[in-house]
Formats: sequence, structure tokens, C-alpha cells
Amino acid sequence: MLRFSEGTEGQAYWYHLDGRGSVAGLTKHQGQSTHNYRYDAYGQVLPAQGNWTDPHNHYTFLGNEWDEYLGLYEFGFRLYDPWAGVWLTREPLPGRAWEPRTWHRYQYAYASPISYYDPYGLAVTPWDGGGGPPPTPPRTPTSIPTPTGARCSPEPPFSHWWNERQRIANVFSKTALTLDAIALLLSGIEAAVTDVSAVALITGFAVAGASAEGVGMLPGAWLGLKIALALDVAIAGSSLLAGAENVLGIAALAATAVSDLFAGYSGLTEEGFAIGQDTLVSARNMVLGFIPESNIDFAISASQFHYDIGRNFTGRPGGLVVFTSPTDWEAWRRLLGVLLKEW
Repeated sequence: MLRFSEGTEGQAYWYHLDGRGSVAGLTKHQGQSTHNYRYDAYGQVLPAQGNWTDPHNHYTFLGNEWDEYLGLYEFGFRLYDPWAGVWLTREPLPGRAWEPRTWHRYQYAYASPISYYDPYGLAVTPWDGGGGPPPTPPRTPTSIPTPTGARCSPEPPFSHWWNERQRIANVFSKTALTLDAIALLLSGIEAAVTDVSAVALITGFAVAGASAEGVGMLPGAWLGLKIALALDVAIAGSSLLAGAENVLGIAALAATAVSDLFAGYSGLTEEGFAIGQDTLVSARNMVLGFIPESNIDFAISASQFHYDIGRNFTGRPGGLVVFTSPTDWEAWRRLLGVLLKEW
């Protein structure tokens, strides 16, 4: 129970929900009705009844918070405009090829809110339990605080476990992005050092060969190139920078694997064992990062960072490869396709 200094002191209010989980009314502690709510199909509050100043309630359609200044509902994953019947941002989950209604990335509840609803801005659920994507449990709170005074600010309903899984996956995905960005910076420094050293060695030995009797510029440059390559291998294979890059690559792979696990792309499924596409790409680049050549390391780090940017900021959907058995050659073929295609 939350208390406020303004308004009616000591007054408690109770929420009453309709069959869809929307707030249908507020009553005082002795049952007196203070607010009654009615909604159109898309969630707009119809002309209200009752006192709208005590308390000031923000939670209405499907139990979600209404921002009176923006004219939008906060659904957890996305903001929703009930006047236009659309979300303000793209659907975070990939569309289903066999369900054309999921291809529209902004419409609310398949543009059929009488038959469907979307409690989190994440997945549409049929009201009658028939057809459509797998249902999401209704967003009904186990308990709602009953604040007193002029402003009514109940806690939002408890998020479903899927909500938490997505947040955890996003945290680990951003962690992998940060680690890969640091690895890219270190590999860039390493490549710059080895390239500058190579230019200096080749130039110096070429000049020395040209001035030495019986040697020549080209043999001198060739000797300088061989020394530069040996130095590059030594720096890229055993320097502190190389060791730090490899540790960061392993840590980024672990973070990506956890992200795929919580996002539902990796783990046991009804068909078998699934491996997330992001985990496969990160593992490939981590292994290639052990190649003792600084420019190759830099190119691999840049590729991984570019892939992370697409995963975290451009809405690129994830993917997975499902193995029904260790001898599932079709799955091995798809895995190889991912490793060759995704850069």
C-alpha cells in the first residue's frame, strides 16, 4: 500500500478487473464506486463515469499503464497507440512463414482485437483459445497494491517468465557486444603495430640492400618482409594483446551462448537439441581468432562486431539449428551453411 500526502488521507481503493484483465472500476474500502471504465475494442477509454481527480489512476486497458501526456499505453516491450491501433516499434520476435498475419510488424492483435489480444507487445493470443500462435498467459496480477490519497500508482502486474527471459537474453547479448568491441580495439592496435613495423623493416632492409655491394634492393626487401612476418606471428601468437583478445573472445562466446539459451534459441526442444545461430557464429570467430596473424585477427574481430551490431540494434532475427540425432546430416548441412554465410 502506497501513501501520498495530498488527497484523502487514509482512503484505500480496490481494483476490479473484467474478463480481459482490464480495470473495470475502482471502489473505496466500504464498496463505494468511484471510477467505472469502458473501452472500445482497441483500448480507448470511452466517456468515463465518476470522480477523476481522487484518485488519479494510470492503469486501465489490460492492466497496463496509460501515459496521458503521450496518449500511449506502456505494454512492457512496446508502446501502443489505441487511437491508431498500432505499436510504435517493430515486433521484436520474428514473423512465422506459415502465418502471414505475423508479417505485419506494427499492427495490434492481427487488427482483430475482439478475437485476439497481446498482453506484452510480444505475442498475440486468441481470446477463445483456438487458432493463432501459442498463447501467452494473461497478464493478471496476483495482487495489486491499493494506494491511498489523490494519486493511485499500483505496481504493474508481475511480468511473465518470458518477459524476464527476454530481458536476461538482452543483457547477455549487450555484454557480448561490449566484449567484442574491446577485442576489436585491441586487435586494431595489434594490427597497427605490426603493419607499421613491417613497413619500417621492409623499407630499412631494402635501403640497406641497395647500398650493400652484391645484395640489391629487392633481396633486402624480401629479407625485411620475412622478418616482419615472423614478428607478426610472434606478436599475434604470444603477446599480451593477443592473449587478452583470445580471453575476450571466449568470454563473448559464453555470453552469447547464455543469451541464446534464455532467448529460446539453444537447448532441448521437442525435436531434439537446438544450437542458436548467434552462438555458432561467435564460436567460429572465436576459433579463427587464434590464427597468429594480426590483420586476420582484426578482420575477424571487425566481422564479429558488425554481426553483434546487427543482432542488437537493427532487428535482425535470431535463428537456430536443431539436431534430432548426432547423425542428423541435414542439421549438419544447415550448420555448415550458417558458418559459411553469416559474417
